[in-house]
Formats: sequence, structure tokens, C-alpha cells
Amino acid sequence: MNYVLLPLRKNRLREALENGRYEEASELIRSSVEDYLIEFYENYKGYSPPSFKSCLHIIAGLADEQQAVRLCREFLSQVTQAENRDKLLNATVVEVLDRVHACRACVAAIHIAAYKGNTGVVRLLCQEYNVDANCRTSKWLGERPVTGITPLFWAAAAGHIELVELLIGIIGDVNASCTDDSDTALHVACLNGHSALVKWLLDRQANVSASGQTGATPLYAAAESGCVDIVKLLLDNEADVNASRTDDGATPPCGRLSFSVR
Repeated sequence: MNYVLLPLRKNRLREALENGRYEEASELIRSSVEDYLIEFYENYKGYSPPSFKSCLHIIAGLADEQQAVRLCREFLSQVTQAENRDKLLNATVVEVLDRVHACRACVAAIHIAAYKGNTGVVRLLCQEYNVDANCRTSKWLGERPVTGITPLFWAAAAGHIELVELLIGIIGDVNASCTDDSDTALHVACLNGHSALVKWLLDRQANVSASGQTGATPLYAAAESGCVDIVKLLLDNEADVNASRTDDGATPPCGRLSFSVR
């Protein structure tokens, strides 16, 4: 895939977006030629191959969701050539999504919007620009790489119930896998300690016995991460405490938790 690449230099649109000057950014979008809007800049040193970022990636991750939706619509409406628009929508960039745990991931604009909780941006990308809600081009670059990550994974990892609801509604399956390891949104919510999302998923008949590629269940994920409230919630929904992994035969490590498993 060929990008318009420029050496590192000042770019007014990028600076306006990154510094919250949204009216200035909007004016620059409206007054700029398409070649300017589709520029990509190297954003992550030390990664091979090099990682390049566009202004669409920045917009997708804006903290102000209302501004993110407005600017995303304005930005993409100015990119009239289908080839250029597809490059922007599909391009992946290396980002540190979780500053606390230094989670490096390769993500497209829709994955960034999903993790940041920008429901309106995800809706816009899917409904108006036909971006696949089940797009699997994202991957985790940690010690144990995870591939085939979908927007649903990132929304569930961050605990965004409204966004999870949107994506499941589009996909049409509450038990859809969201990684190549066959993890579901329930696995991800359990692992990340989002009890409200876990309850929401269980109320919508998420499979409490779903097993990933290694046979790990949501209960295993919750117990391993020490989420006592979620373990209790899963047990109340008839999770099997004796379900074992297929790779090593391990059962959920509930004994590590500070209550007695029934």
C-alpha cells in the first residue's frame, strides 16, 4: 500500500487536532486539498516495519466524542477519491492504547475509536463508509502477541457498554469471537474486570461456558485476574468451576481468591 509520506515537519492540521483546536482543524480540513489530507507521518520509533499515522487516526481517538464525529465526517467528506479513502480507513498504526500498562497494538481508525469509546465515530465508519465492524486487522504486540483483534475486543477491553451494544447489534452475535484465539466479548470483559459489562452480556445470553482456543472460559479469565465480583456473577449464572483448559488441563484458579467456591 502506497502512502503520501513526508519527512517529520510541522503540520497545522495535526497540531490543531492534537492540541484541541477543533475549529481551526475544521477550517483546515475544509480548505485543504486532498493530497494534504492523506499525508502519513512516522509516529513510532524503533518499530519495524515503520509505523505511519494519518490525521484520521488522531480524529478517531479524540477525547471529545462530539468533536470526533463532526471532524471525522468533515475529514472523510473531503477525501473524494475512493482509493485514498480506503487507504485511510484500512491503514494500521502502532499505538500505545493503555498508558498504564504500555499496551502497544497495531490498530486501524475503527479500533482506536472503539477503545476510546467513540461510539458515534464507529457508527459513522460502519454505516456511512462500510468499514467492517468485525475488522480483524488489529493485533497486540505484547510478550504474547494476539492477532485477529476486532473493534469488539477493544470496546470490551475498555468496558464501553454502549459501543459493545452497537457492535454486537451490527455483527448479530453476542458470542462472536473477537480474536484469532476465539475469545468473546465476555472473556475480554472478565479479564479486564468490567463487572457492569459482564452483567450486561450475561443478561443478553452471552455463553458463560464459551471457550477460547486454549479452552479457557470466562470464569478462568475472571479468576486468573482476581476479579472476585465477576467470579461470583459467573458462578451465579452456572459457570462450570471445573472446566479445564485444553492445552494444560488447568481449571479456573478460584482458590487464589478470597472466598470459598461453591
